[in-house]
Amino acid sequence: MNRVGVPVFIAGYGPDTRSGAMSIKNGRGVQILQAGAEEDESGIVRVYDAEGKRPRTLKPIP
Repeated sequence: MNRVGVPVFIAGYGPDTRSGAMSIKNGRGVQILQAGAEEDESGIVRVYDAEGKRPRTLKPIP
């Protein structure tokens, strides 16, 4: 959490998968980065703008 109590880093597992995931949020609590695994268990990273929109996705080359 940041100094005003807003969660800014969350790590754990997805309830619908066997894999872990993490989320980094800005000072307002809006998600700006998410990293985890897809259904096929390959890694994926998504980066968002400051408003939590316009995601850009990085996936491994098959």
